[in-house]
Amino acid sequence: RHFCNKVWNAMKFTLAALGEDFVPQPVEMLCLDSAIDRWICSRLHHAVSVCNHGFQHYNFHAVTKAVHSFWLHSLCDVYLECVKPVLQSGYVTRVRTTQQVLYSCVETALHLLSPFMPYLTEELWQRLPRRTGETAPSICVARFPSTEELVSWHCPEEEVNFQLVQDVVHVVRSLRADYQLTKAHPKLYISCSQESTCHILELYHDPLQVLSRSRSVRIFMSGEDVPNNCAVGIVNDQCQVYMALEGQLDFQKELCKLQSRLQKLEEQLAAAVYRTQVTGYDERVPAAVQQEHSKKILALQTEVEKIKLVISHMQQMVKNVT
Repeated sequence: RHFCNKVWNAMKFTLAALGEDFVPQPVEMLCLDSAIDRWICSRLHHAVSVCNHGFQHYNFHAVTKAVHSFWLHSLCDVYLECVKPVLQSGYVTRVRTTQQVLYSCVETALHLLSPFMPYLTEELWQRLPRRTGETAPSICVARFPSTEELVSWHCPEEEVNFQLVQDVVHVVRSLRADYQLTKAHPKLYISCSQESTCHILELYHDPLQVLSRSRSVRIFMSGEDVPNNCAVGIVNDQCQVYMALEGQLDFQKELCKLQSRLQKLEEQLAAAVYRTQVTGYDERVPAAVQQEHSKKILALQTEVEKIKLVISHMQQMVKNVT
C-alpha cells in the first residue's frame, strides 16, 4: 500500500509538472546537461538491465527489487526532491529538459512495474501523453524497455560520483538528528582534501543543498578557515562536513535535554546489563535471546557514547560564546 501511494503521488507530481501542452521527445533527443539528470537516467538504465536479465533467467526477486528500488530510492526520494526547485526556477530551457527527463523516467518505470501491477500502471499510463509513433492501446501490449534503446543513458561514473553526495547527506542527517535540528536549515561547509572530490560535490551543489536541507552550502579545499560553533562530521578521509549551529540552538536548553536523555539511556543500559548478570543467565536463557540482549546493550552503549560527545562539543561551544 505504501509503495502504491508513492507511485501514485509521483505520477500526480509528474503530470502537474508536465502541464497540458507537454510534447514528449524521442529518447535519443534528450539532452542530459545536468549531473542529476545523468544520474537518474543511468539508474533507470541499470534498472532496465536488471529487469531484462531477471526475466530471462526467471529471477523475479531481482526484478521486483530493482523496480522497487528505482521508484522509491532513486526517483521519489532523490530525483523528485531535487527537481522541485528547478521546476519553480523559471529558467525555461532547464525546466523543459527536466520535464523531458521526468517523463522518460516515469513512463519507462511504469513499463517495468506493469508485469506486477497491471491495473495500477494501466490507469496511470493512460494519463500520460504519447510519443510520436506510439500506437499501443495499452501498457500491457506496449514494447518492454531494453538497454539497447537507453544505451546513451549508461553513465556508471555518475553513479559513483553521486554515491559521494549521498554519503555527505547521510552524515549531515546524522548530525541533524544528534543535535535535534528537525526543522532548522543550517549553513553547511564541506572541506575536501582533493580537487576531484571538490569538483564532484560542486557538480551536485544544488541537489546536495536540497537533500541535506541546508540554507546554503560552501565547498572548499582543506586549509581554509571554518566558522566557530559548527558540528563536525567525517564523510571519509578526503571529506569533512561542518554544520553551523550558532543561531540554530539555545545551547543551554539543548544541554539540559541531552543530559536528561543521557541519564535515561544510562539507566536503560544499566538495567540491560543487570539482566545478563543474573545467576544462571547463560544456562537458562536461550542463545537467540542472549544475542538480542547483546545487540541491545551494544546499541545503547553506542548511543550513550554519541550523546556524550555531543554534550562535550556543545559545552565547548557554550564556553566559546561566553
